[in-house]
Amino acid sequence: MGVEYRHYLIPEENDFRPGPVEAARLIAALVEARFVARTEADPFPTPFSYSQTHEYTEGSSCFLLTPADRGAVGDGRPWPSPCKAEDLARLGAGDFRLGWDVEPLETSGLVYPLTEVPDDAYYTLELHFADDFVYETSEQIDPFRDSDVTCCDRRLDYWVPNDEEGPSMFAQRIRRTCPSCGREFRPQHHLANHRHPLTGERRERRERLGGATYRFAVFVDCGKCFPYPVKRFLMNRDLVAIVERTLGRTFYEIGTVY
Repeated sequence: MGVEYRHYLIPEENDFRPGPVEAARLIAALVEARFVARTEADPFPTPFSYSQTHEYTEGSSCFLLTPADRGAVGDGRPWPSPCKAEDLARLGAGDFRLGWDVEPLETSGLVYPLTEVPDDAYYTLELHFADDFVYETSEQIDPFRDSDVTCCDRRLDYWVPNDEEGPSMFAQRIRRTCPSCGREFRPQHHLANHRHPLTGERRERRERLGGATYRFAVFVDCGKCFPYPVKRFLMNRDLVAIVERTLGRTFYEIGTVY
């Protein structure tokens, strides 16, 4: 048991999702800045063939996870980093995650993605791509009001349950459009309360347009490895600058423990 920490970097325009060319440029920029590892892999290996050669940076590997990969050995398949825009385009407009497992940071040669570096750091950095919105809530991130996620007397939020194939990729979702009238949902028009994830102090409660709702996010899962106590735990400023400059968007941060 124990507390684990997650940190999100989300576009101010929560409905933004980069296309394949933009995403490929971002990954290349992150590799160049040593925030993620340079790896080699066949992005579309022959089914049931695991003989590809993968040249991973020590202590780090890149993986792709799609709904079809759930329950697979290792929860995903190797993915090249950087990668080609056409490879990303072949993944389509559905849900997928690209991730880099780093354990330990010390031997990886990589730059830690957050501001405070814990001892013996390990983590996973992921890029999340979703069709319908991912709708993250927790003890620190309140949901939107019921009326905010209702249209034509119908709830737009829904859960994707776990099944025999494994856990769902993104459990809680909001439809991008109302099935009845076609109206688009805009998370950035709605407020969600957020409390400081590491202190829990109610005086640090604040309202956040969009909450932790997104179609694209940079996600860091620290597991149990994060500095505590700490008053301010932020994304590395150089990483934020790379993301905003490459994608031409403004981003905000939000963290939570679970």
